Amino acid sequence: MKGLLNIFPLLALLFHAAFAEDPILSWIEEGNIEGIEEYLQDHDINGVYGDSETTMLVHAIVYGTPKTTAWLIKKGANVNQAVDSEDNTSIFYASLNGNLKIAKVLVKQGADLWHKNKTGETAYDLAV
Repeated sequence: MKGLLNIFPLLALLFHAAFAEDPILSWIEEGNIEGIEEYLQDHDINGVYGDSETTMLVHAIVYGTPKTTAWLIKKGANVNQAVDSEDNTSIFYASLNGNLKIAKVLVKQGADLWHKNKTGETAYDLAV
């Protein structure tokens, strides 16, 4: 667990860099729902983008707000989609980020708390 916490800032930086050329980054960070909605006209809400191959939902969890996260889910973002090569889902990123408000949003929307990633860990394991 402590090792993961040490690399989380690096992961966040990689996510940021992967979306650096894409306007969705700033729109998610700003909570610009109109911009995000326009972007979704030409992009799959559950698609993976950039070198980090992450979803808009994970980006919202790492950089956004509970409001933006909830809006993306309402629009069809899959809370249980494995979003990285380790088979982590969105609740893993909320746990790693220590964001209780966003974790609550995800749980209310059906996030699987018992999903295990490739190393056999659940989101709870990462949170404690």
